Amino acid sequence: MTDIPGISLGRASGRSIDYGLWALTFSYVLSQFFRSYVAVISTQLIGDFHFTPQMFDWFSGAFFLVFAAAQIPVGFMFDRYGVRYPTAVLMSVGTLSAAIISVTTDPRLAIIAQAEIGLGCAPVFIGLLNHVLRHGAGPRDVRSITTASAIGMSGGLLAAFPLSWATANFGWRPIMALSSSCVDETKSLRLTRRNRNHRRGGVMTPARTSGLWTLMPVCLAMMSVGGTFRTSWGGPYLADVFGFNVIARGNAMTITRVSRV
Repeated sequence: MTDIPGISLGRASGRSIDYGLWALTFSYVLSQFFRSYVAVISTQLIGDFHFTPQMFDWFSGAFFLVFAAAQIPVGFMFDRYGVRYPTAVLMSVGTLSAAIISVTTDPRLAIIAQAEIGLGCAPVFIGLLNHVLRHGAGPRDVRSITTASAIGMSGGLLAAFPLSWATANFGWRPIMALSSSCVDETKSLRLTRRNRNHRRGGVMTPARTSGLWTLMPVCLAMMSVGGTFRTSWGGPYLADVFGFNVIARGNAMTITRVSRV
């Protein structure tokens, strides 16, 4: 039986299934979906919520503003409580918020809920890193991270053509309701308690991070141009300039996200 690196699927390996890694990997799929869905159904959101351009800017940016602001506090929570409980609590907030967006017609409430989805997604990837690398960064751990990350990127693809097709056939609100139920099921999966590094004897060796600062301008440039196109204003741009309907926007976003992967 085949094993995904870091996730034992069969008994031959003698290792138990890491439910925490499975839960965090699937959570990362959902996180990628929620950061990407706005571009594809942007005109539907603008029409249903009667967004002005400024309000749509707030809606599309609320996820990322809160997501970014939460990273350091979430890191402190992981140091104190481990990955399990902070992730479950914040994902519960994200579950409720996605459900609110699926039923509300109030544009201000939708903006607040979108921000809270960002809060719900904030612990996912750093939680994944913390969970896997709690005892060090050996080859197996690195393979686990890259595999989980590759699987997680499929969330962006789900928020492209599959989302556009489903929206054209069923509307976007049922899709958001379904997404919130998926988040609710994911947070119920067991996250192991073995991630409290300093309290369980597993000591992570501090990495040399001075060179990482040189990558930050590159990351900023990439996210400010390509990232915002894929996740927010690409949808209105394609609709206004080229007259793309939701299916055409889904196809265009699929191409951009496949090229990114």
